[in-house]
Parts: sequence; C-alpha cells; structure tokens
Amino acid sequence: MAMCMRAIQLASKDPERVQIPWVDPRMGGDDFHFAWGHSTRMLRMRNGLGLEVAASGSCTVSRARKTVTSLTIDGQRLL
Repeated sequence: MAMCMRAIQLASKDPERVQIPWVDPRMGGDDFHFAWGHSTRMLRMRNGLGLEVAASGSCTVSRARKTVTSLTIDGQRLL
C-alpha cells in the first residue's frame, strides 16, 4: 500500500494534500491490487484549479519485483 500511496502522490498536482484512504488489497498470483472507487472510498486530490475533488484509482504492485506495475487515476493509465 505504501508503494501505491507514493506513486499516487507523485502523480498528483499537489502531492502534500492528497488523501488516500486505506483499502484492502486483492491478491492475484504475484500481484497485490488496490482500488479506490464508488464501491470503496475515493481518493481526494486537487484538480488544475486547486479544488479538492474525488477521484477513482487503481494500483498494482508486484510482490516479486517489489515495484508498482500499473497505476490508473480517473480512468487515465499513468503507468
């Protein structure tokens, strides 16, 4: 989860104000998958105007490689 939190912060326009609620991972094979959306709690981020908005997101971490292998925020794949 900490790796995903850091990746989301780095992708944010205002990294210090990002709110990332804890979500339990789903495990599949070698991967941990974290998701924020309508069925869980949403991410809270600042948009280009500086307003705080809710955002969906997903992040996958490879257990073997100990790296983030995918990151998507509001439907935009960033990694």
